[in-house]
Amino acid sequence: MKNKNGTYGFISFKDGYLEGPAELKNDKKQMYTKFNIVNNKFEAETVIKNADQGVDMTVNYNNGKIVRLLGNYSKDVKYDITFVDGLADGWFESEGEKFTFSDGVFTLEEDGVTTEVKYYVNQETGDMGMEFFINGKSAGR
Repeated sequence: MKNKNGTYGFISFKDGYLEGPAELKNDKKQMYTKFNIVNNKFEAETVIKNADQGVDMTVNYNNGKIVRLLGNYSKDVKYDITFVDGLADGWFESEGEKFTFSDGVFTLEEDGVTTEVKYYVNQETGDMGMEFFINGKSAGR
């Protein structure tokens, strides 16, 4: 398939729903997307690249659940995060400052205030979530 905007590639369907591999490219806009759907869930590697927006991202799925995020987003944010039993392990960097997650938690202590960010993937639904704590008390999700 190729459209008038220069995007070409293929998308797989089964019974009117996305099922199987898909790959779309636009050389002029430097865009690329690749994914695979199995039983209505993302599976294996998903790649999203968009030079205009500074996105170069790879997401790995296992049975519809995110197990790894790797890439750059908006040219200012970089990350390499693996989810082990749903909890984030890895790092992200923003504006030159690097933050590390271990067992799902990133901790920052400043001026007597402890801020914790819990980053996780819900193991039942596959949804990603974050919860914020200030001095041990929940401050939002």
